Amino acid sequence: MTSFSKIFSILHSEQVELSFPDSKVVQLFYDSRLVANVDGGLFFAFSGNKGDGHRFIPQLAQKGLTQWIISDPIWAEWLRNRGGQNWILVEDVLSGFQTITSNHRSQYTLPVIGITGSNGKTIVKEWLAQLIGSDYFICKSPKSFNSQIGVGLSVWNLSKGHTLGIFEAGISHTGEMENLRNMILPNLGILTSLGPAHEEGFNSLEEKLKEKISLFSETKDLILSDALFARFSDSISGSCKQANILTWKWEKEVLSIDNAGFFLHFKGTKIKFQLPYVDDASLENLGNSISMALHLNVESVAIQSRLSMLSLPEMRLSLKEGSNGNVIVDDTYTNDLAGLAAALQFANLQRKAGQTLVLVLSNLEESILTDSEIQNEIGSLSVSFEINNLLTIGSQFEKTNSLEPWNHLNFKNSEDLLNSKIYNSFKDSVILVKGARRFGLEILVKAWQKKVHGTHLEINLDAMVNNLNFYKSQLPANTGIMAMVKAMSYGSGGEEIARILEYHHVNYLAVAYADEGIKLREAGIKLPILVLNPMPEALQSLIDYNLEPEIYGFRILNLWIELVKSQTEGPIPPIHIKLETGMHRLGFFEKEIDLLIEILNQNPTIKLATVFSHLAGADDQNLDAYSLKQIEIFETVCQKLKEKLKQNFKKHILNSAGILRFQQATYDFVRLGIGLYGVEVNSWFQNQLEPVSKFKTTISQIKTLNANETVGYGRKGKLLKDSKIATIAIGYADGFRREFSQGAVQVKINNQWAPVVGNVCMDMTMVDVTEIAAEEGDEVVIFEDIESLMKLAKAANTIPYEILTGIGQRVKRIFFRL
Repeated sequence: MTSFSKIFSILHSEQVELSFPDSKVVQLFYDSRLVANVDGGLFFAFSGNKGDGHRFIPQLAQKGLTQWIISDPIWAEWLRNRGGQNWILVEDVLSGFQTITSNHRSQYTLPVIGITGSNGKTIVKEWLAQLIGSDYFICKSPKSFNSQIGVGLSVWNLSKGHTLGIFEAGISHTGEMENLRNMILPNLGILTSLGPAHEEGFNSLEEKLKEKISLFSETKDLILSDALFARFSDSISGSCKQANILTWKWEKEVLSIDNAGFFLHFKGTKIKFQLPYVDDASLENLGNSISMALHLNVESVAIQSRLSMLSLPEMRLSLKEGSNGNVIVDDTYTNDLAGLAAALQFANLQRKAGQTLVLVLSNLEESILTDSEIQNEIGSLSVSFEINNLLTIGSQFEKTNSLEPWNHLNFKNSEDLLNSKIYNSFKDSVILVKGARRFGLEILVKAWQKKVHGTHLEINLDAMVNNLNFYKSQLPANTGIMAMVKAMSYGSGGEEIARILEYHHVNYLAVAYADEGIKLREAGIKLPILVLNPMPEALQSLIDYNLEPEIYGFRILNLWIELVKSQTEGPIPPIHIKLETGMHRLGFFEKEIDLLIEILNQNPTIKLATVFSHLAGADDQNLDAYSLKQIEIFETVCQKLKEKLKQNFKKHILNSAGILRFQQATYDFVRLGIGLYGVEVNSWFQNQLEPVSKFKTTISQIKTLNANETVGYGRKGKLLKDSKIATIAIGYADGFRREFSQGAVQVKINNQWAPVVGNVCMDMTMVDVTEIAAEEGDEVVIFEDIESLMKLAKAANTIPYEILTGIGQRVKRIFFRL
């Protein structure tokens, strides 16, 4: 965060227009499709093989964007004629972008880890962040942002609150790493591997190594595998003269045929770990991640406890259970030849004796090899990994020579493959799906994936949009919607829900705590975000991430004022004043308003976004008189604020229930919460809403037990007759509560109800399926509509909110659209 005038001073351009020199720069834009909120935005008009960014200037100017870095004098004249613009004309936009982000990075002295290598950069970054995330407040590259632009966008996210940075750097030609190094300035480093990925831009492996390790020319400590260092020790030692080279290696301890432990040798110690993944690529990535965590003084015991929870980065080699006994390896993320080899190795590790290996591959668009050369490479891989069936998609494989010996079929697109006879012919196979995102290979993964897949929460995004539109239809045209996405969007998932709401133009998002808002910002959400319960220790992070606090009392107000006074740069988010009208939770009393007005008028830098309150009984008609009294108090106080404050503000008081019952008080915004997720608490318009979530699991095992046997802890499940008991893969750690024990609730299996037997366990529950034609692996429905959700809430003597928000984070969320 900085000012446009400072950007100008950094770039030293002679051709510039500063209509608003003190205008703040918060967001860096390069893709017009990603521009939602233009406030504090600076657009870089990159030009290259993928197009000219200047042509999007009119579209963005229409949206209200006023700050630009450009390289075309014609567009400088266009902006000058438009007026009211900040722009700088530079010779090369990319160079200007990198200069700005390098300057931003240089302002921070925190530890920063730079990661490079041919493969594994993103996985090491994500795994390392998971291993040390409890010990550091980390700024890291989103997904695989490791390019000349991606690194700059990642580094720009650095703020005063961060205690560690992790950034990956990817190159494909000589001369590229210098710019990345200047943006990252790593004082710690990880070299993951050195292989053939992006080899087309280098004359030799040595040349590529030299370019990559130039990232670490001024790095203090460099971590890499013992094997990699032994292979290139002279080059690494010569290029990284200032670095302390720290190497690691694994020692395998075979405990039994199916079980092995691994010892990590690092910095003169030998530590045993139980690892979640043991293929060669994962061992390499885990070695780098664990070694850096140890180097950062994270205890080995803590590392071990976190290893079991490691997850592969989204869209990277996801292992999924398929139908017909198939195993699906989903690698629909990258499409280079080196990545293909790693994915094939991973797929082969899932392969049991007698299983066939099927490779589904789209055009390899990240390679500059000719089609014939690509086919030769794939032919070699087909031999090495004993591929039985090769299904290719795209023009690159229409004319084949070297692929003809294999069972090879080519399709124009994914839909053609899906409609072919071969689509459903595979059984007991390992199917690797890999390729370019534009070919839509995800539809193949979804089609092959087994429809019953462990414990998961299905979230129907189309249903959520329907519910949003229903409430919009009940509001005046000038009333906006503030969507509540606190508590992981009522259990449904945070950033995924926020994205769909942003796409459908809600006006605001609201979260409970700062860390929820930070996660949304890190996920790229641009909407204004209200933080309803800001902790004093988190106020700086609100400024850093442009999050807007609820101010509910004088203590938090004074802390905010003092913090704002200390800020030397960056925008200051506006505040939201909470009034106490009868909820008696948070807020200013009416008798405190005169002092509040005095303080706000004395501090004009504190900008006011909204004034709001909360109804204590909006869903209870017996409390209507009380609700109306709250609205009356709210209007009285707001009128006083309007008359005496030296700034304007907007108002809101209604939640989901209130939207439908107190239409006279819709004001400027309403706060849409549980209604968005399919629950109409008044029950007036429940048929207008669609259920958003379905909670499901599977049967792990079925046992036949005799009468008088008992089931579960404490022998609480007493059988009165011979019974079939199914153990289902869900427990109170997943949100299936202890109150559901001993027949308190039933679950649905094959459209029949099965009561819980005995006590609910942490990870498992037993149900009676004596009268049900059930098999192991069958789907189990916990709830699928408002009726079944309400039954669970009633059994627990609670409300649907608590059931939804209580669903464990380890439960997989599956988002879909019909």
